[in-house]
Amino acid sequence: MVWVLCTDEGREVSFELGVWREDGPVTAEDAGDRYEQVAEQEPPGGEPDQQVAAFHQELTSRFPDLDDLPDEDDSSPWMDYLDLSADGVFMKIAFSRVEEMVPYVIELAAEHGLVCYDPQEHVVHNPPR
Repeated sequence: MVWVLCTDEGREVSFELGVWREDGPVTAEDAGDRYEQVAEQEPPGGEPDQQVAAFHQELTSRFPDLDDLPDEDDSSPWMDYLDLSADGVFMKIAFSRVEEMVPYVIELAAEHGLVCYDPQEHVVHNPPR
């Protein structure tokens, strides 16, 4: 898989992924619509779905969220704080870490029975059923 680096006035930009639970397989079009819908609204409150919470716990145990790291720690793959809501986890990955992080997030999402959507390539990764 090839990822294209987009820049914003010479600054490194992020690579975004969304992970959430669905009752069955979804198409890339449906996943894209859902991703856009979630991106445009404030995250809903409430406790995350059990599968989402387990995914987030395992993800952050290996790659802590920015607010759990000292300010001087620049080893994080995250370009921004993880967006954890009742519906899912949305993340911005430093482009320099894409090769490492994207396959890991896709695999971890599948292990937790969650959909992983890549809005850059408009590709959805449905979990095995």
